[in-house]
Formats: sequence, structure tokens, C-alpha cells
Amino acid sequence: MVKYKDSLGKALILWIIGLFPLLFSVIVEALNFPEYVINVMYGVSTFIGGLLCLFVANKKYDIKIKDHNWKLNFWSLILIIGFSFFYNMSVMSIIRKDFLIEVYGEKDIVPLSLLIGSSIFGPIGEELIYRYGIFTALKGKSSNMFRIIVSILISSIIFMIIHFNFGFIRMIDLFVFGVIACLIFIATKNLLYCIIFHSIANAVDYGSLIFFSKVRYNEKICKNYFLNFFNMNLFRK
Repeated sequence: MVKYKDSLGKALILWIIGLFPLLFSVIVEALNFPEYVINVMYGVSTFIGGLLCLFVANKKYDIKIKDHNWKLNFWSLILIIGFSFFYNMSVMSIIRKDFLIEVYGEKDIVPLSLLIGSSIFGPIGEELIYRYGIFTALKGKSSNMFRIIVSILISSIIFMIIHFNFGFIRMIDLFVFGVIACLIFIATKNLLYCIIFHSIANAVDYGSLIFFSKVRYNEKICKNYFLNFFNMNLFRK
């Protein structure tokens, strides 16, 4: 029991460390900075939180980078990319569509910064925090199936909690997403596959807005994309 409490304590500390940089993005939002600045800041702060989590886990909790595989196998990569795309497109059309349209679909512009932040910086940071840090801290070196299952469930619940403002159905979706990411991590022992899975999921979410929302592609959009690129705006009616 003591060992379990110790593992849970490590996981919670790594979670706090990983979330701490997000305070800066909250401050930026409270100061009413432009939306593209807020989007970029959120993604970058999540990325920084992931790096801090990695550093502390490596130095203090003996969760070593060298213990993980960081090489990508071509066929495994193709499998992960294909699975992530079709899984997330399926879930997108069933669960996420209405939520994203409600939040972004009424806008004339879908910020490029949102796509970049959520598809590049965010997935790296969150996978370092939730899979590399929290899940590994909970699981430890154990190969006990019960402990592995509990570690998957707890880490996925923690991942779900941080997205509490997304609504109940979306949170269940995120819990399942966390479970899948953990299973990928267990099967491959390679966090890069989890990052790719996560990155494609977010790219599918926000990239699909062009199809599911009022935002549509036409010649005017193409022209405005280049005109507004440096303003970090992607699609305009």
C-alpha cells in the first residue's frame, strides 16, 4: 500500500509541475491579448510543462529517457498514422463535431495558431506529462496486470480532468483517448508514437472545421489565407 501511495504522490507532483507553466497562458488570456497569441502561448506553455515534467521525472524519480525506445519503425508508423486518422475522423463525426462548431464554427476565421498550437506543441507537452510522466510514475517497474490497468485508468482520468470545460460527452471521449494513448505507449515503449497519435487527433479536430462549420473553402479563402498569413489567420469567408 505504501508503494502505491508513493507512486500516486509522484504522479500528482509531476502533474502539478507539468501544469504550472499553463498559468502564464491564463495570465495572457486575462490580459486580453489577441487570440492567436493566446493559442500559441497555450501550446508553448504545455510544451514547456512537458519538458519540466521530463526533467524532474528523469532526475528525481528515476524515470529515465534511455529506458524508452525513441526509434520509429516504418510499418508501425504507418499503422499509427492510419489508425489515428480513421479513429479520430470517426469520433469527430459522432462526438466532437457539435462541440467544435459551437466553439469555433460561428467565427469567420479559424486561427492558424490554434492548429499549430494544438497539433505540434500541445501533443508533445501533454504526452510527456501524462504518458511519460504520470503513467510511468504510477506503473513503476511493475509488470503486474492489475497495477498496469489501474495506472491506465488513473492517468486517463487525470488527463480527462484537465479538459473539464469541454462537457461530459467530450470528457468521456478524452478518457478513452487517454486509454488508447497508454495502450500505444505500453505496446511500443515509444512515446513518439503517442505524440504522433495525439498530433493527428488534434489536426483532424481543428482541420475538420472547414468541412463541419460555416467556414468553407473557395477562391476568396485561398486569397485571404496568403494575405492574412502573418496575422496567424487561416480561413476567412
